[in-house]
Amino acid sequence: METVSTNIASVTQEQIYKEFLRLGMEQLIAQDLSKRYYHNELTYRDLENLEKQFDIKFDNLIFKIDSVEKNLQKDISNLDVKIDTVEKNLNARQE
Repeated sequence: METVSTNIASVTQEQIYKEFLRLGMEQLIAQDLSKRYYHNELTYRDLENLEKQFDIKFDNLIFKIDSVEKNLQKDISNLDVKIDTVEKNLNARQE
């Protein structure tokens, strides 16, 4: 019986940690998860829960960005009206 040797690139816990950080995780969470993942303690269910949490946070972030954008558009519109009013007043004084 022949033994099959596979050349699997070894991944270190530090590499996993850095990848989690690159994906935007907080350091403490990334450290815990990289340790658990490296030691095969991170389950598929854990990964599903993380995905759901990140999706929720991402959705909340999109909502907040949209709200800020709408507020900025209103503020810009109000400033345009004020500028037009000041311009009309200046033109009226010059006449």
